[in-house]
Amino acid sequence: MLKLMSRVAVAGLAVWAGVASAEVRLQGAGATFPAPLYGRWVAQYNNSHPDVKIDYQSIGSGGGIKGFTEKTVHFGATDAPMSKKEIEAAGGAANIIEIPATAGAVVPAYNLPGVAQEVKFTGEVIADIYAGKINKWNDPKLTEINPGVNLPNLPITPAWRTDGSGAMPEPAAPPYPGRCPGRTPAHRPGRSRRSAGTSRSASRAVV
Repeated sequence: MLKLMSRVAVAGLAVWAGVASAEVRLQGAGATFPAPLYGRWVAQYNNSHPDVKIDYQSIGSGGGIKGFTEKTVHFGATDAPMSKKEIEAAGGAANIIEIPATAGAVVPAYNLPGVAQEVKFTGEVIADIYAGKINKWNDPKLTEINPGVNLPNLPITPAWRTDGSGAMPEPAAPPYPGRCPGRTPAHRPGRSRRSAGTSRSASRAVV
C-alpha cells in the first residue's frame, strides 16, 4: 500500500448505516480518483432503477469526509480509509459502514525535455528525490537503474499536491515545508500535476 513507485490507492465508500433502503435521492461526495467509475455505476443503476436519483460530487477525499461528518451527504468516498479519529467524529463505528469500492496504481509523472527513453525509478530513489538527497538527473543512483539513457546534468524540481488527497495519505506524502527545510512545493491546486514545474526547460516534475 505504501510503495512509492506503484502504490495502490483503494477508494472506498463510507455510508450511514441508518439510511433507509427506500430513499429515492442520494447525495454523495468525495474522492476524484474513483469519480469516473462511480459515474458509470450510477448511470447503469439508473437504467434499471429510474426512480432512484444519485448525485456524486468529486470534491476530494477530504471534502467527502467533511461532508459525511457534517451529515450534508448520504455517503462519502475517500481513497484512504477513515482514521479512528475521523470515524469517531462522524458518529462512531456502530453508525458507519466502510466499503472498499475499487483500486488503482499511483505512479510518478515527470517531464525531462530531450530524453525520449523511459526513465525508471525505484521507491528508494523517489524517496531520496523528495528528501533532497538526489537533486540532479544524472545522479549515480538514477544512472545505475537507467542504463543506456543519457540523463542530463540538470536539476530535478519535485512537485506534489498541496491540497488534501486521499491518494497521498501520511506517511506516503512527500515532505512538505517544515518537514523538509528549504524546499517549497512547485505544484499549486488547479494546475496539472504532470506539467507542474515544467516552465523551466531544465526541470522535471516528479509526483
